[in-house]
Amino acid sequence: MTLAWSLTDRMNRIWMSFCLVLASAGMIPFLLDRMSVLMMVAVGLLLVQAWHHSRMRTVTVTLDPVGITKQLAHRTWVVRWADVVSARLVTCWGSTQLVIRTAEPLAGWSFSDRLLGRLPRGTRAAQVDPGQVDQVRAIFAREGVGNPPTELAEQERKMRDYLAKAPPVSAGVALTQVPIEGAVLFLNAETVLDLDDPTATVLRADQLKEHVRKRSREVKQQATLMTAAADYLQSNNAATAAELA
Repeated sequence: MTLAWSLTDRMNRIWMSFCLVLASAGMIPFLLDRMSVLMMVAVGLLLVQAWHHSRMRTVTVTLDPVGITKQLAHRTWVVRWADVVSARLVTCWGSTQLVIRTAEPLAGWSFSDRLLGRLPRGTRAAQVDPGQVDQVRAIFAREGVGNPPTELAEQERKMRDYLAKAPPVSAGVALTQVPIEGAVLFLNAETVLDLDDPTATVLRADQLKEHVRKRSREVKQQATLMTAAADYLQSNNAATAAELA
């Protein structure tokens, strides 16, 4: 599902108004014939800032299956969901903002991205159209982690059914004798999990190799059987992927 919207960026509007207010205040000494060169330069800089942010008035945000894209005038950034550690909706200065955090800080940012400095490094914000807040909430509710133990058990069942279709390795030896043990794998090393007596093995990507080695030593199986299983899966790669999809 893809969502996209364009609207007036609240953070740039606030900053532009702030610059205009300061510039107006800086003009008071001029009206009193007390204007200095330094004050004239400051007022000029504030007016330039206000003009610059007036050109960045409209923000366009797109959410698609790959990630989130934010375009503000000539500035555009894209973040893949695979790189997002956390995402939440917050209210700031009368607007709803989708705040995302990535494992690695992204290069370049604007006042709009950091909510006028209220967000720390590694986080970015994208303003959400008020009419699409519910749809955004629904996307994140639907794309949650789901029920990993149930999904894992289903994948194990599919694998057993698939191996049952393989020809026997030898008399009395079939691939159905191959031990199948799954694990829930999180690819993002920065993912924080609060586990309470999990019913399935949960691993980070950097723990997978050691886990496989450890279980291979603990579960003794015939080398011939394991080799036959590996050869069968590899020689039927396309069919394996289709069966387990």
